[in-house]
Amino acid sequence: MEKCVPQITRLGLCIGGALALLPWGALAQTAASDFWSGTHVRVGVAHLNPDTGSGTSFTHVQPAPLAGLGVDISKENLLYFSLSKDIHPQLEIELAAGLPPTHDLSVRVAPETPVLGQFDGRVLARVRQVAPNLYLNYKFGDAQSTWRPFVGLGLNYTHLSPRSVSAIGSNIGSVVDLHVGSSWGLAAQAGVSYRINDRWSAQASVATFRVKSRLTVRAGGVERSVTMRMNPVAAAAALSYSF
Repeated sequence: MEKCVPQITRLGLCIGGALALLPWGALAQTAASDFWSGTHVRVGVAHLNPDTGSGTSFTHVQPAPLAGLGVDISKENLLYFSLSKDIHPQLEIELAAGLPPTHDLSVRVAPETPVLGQFDGRVLARVRQVAPNLYLNYKFGDAQSTWRPFVGLGLNYTHLSPRSVSAIGSNIGSVVDLHVGSSWGLAAQAGVSYRINDRWSAQASVATFRVKSRLTVRAGGVERSVTMRMNPVAAAAALSYSF
């Protein structure tokens, strides 16, 4: 047994020496390179049109309807960014978001309700929108294509948080509180990228998503709720860097 100990010690020293000679820095760099390979970072600008249309009105609310009134949300520009990862030569997973914009939430008065015309366009509140989208994109062509169209389908999460609330007149009531619920919905996008070189490309896209949220307003001591339906459209232009 005693004769075996030096042999085991020498074996351990040999293994330790061999491990010390391995290029650990190169191995770590290779592992990091493999992890980031096929990853794309995009930064640009976007124009967001909430497109409330005629889907949001106060005509069917409790406890008392406010016929002829609706809600509009202002259009805004914002900083856009996304992170995507290739999972196949034609497929990628993309998380797209933007610097949360602050919208004006305004009263919309129908033409057939002239008695309330004085409130048309009056700001009810300012709300901040957080709305990330998660897409599965299909990219046409290949990595060497100069022009590469793509389409994507995914999921949107929208959260609207009031930043400030105003009074809009005694006939509607001084607003003392406002709450907007969160929303989950389908999202879709289409766009095209232009390959500048192996690392850089330019991209333009148009995205839309479904938002259905509950707006609750406490005005003049009375609480009213309404379902908000929106189909926001976001047009974006960005530069993309590929690892």
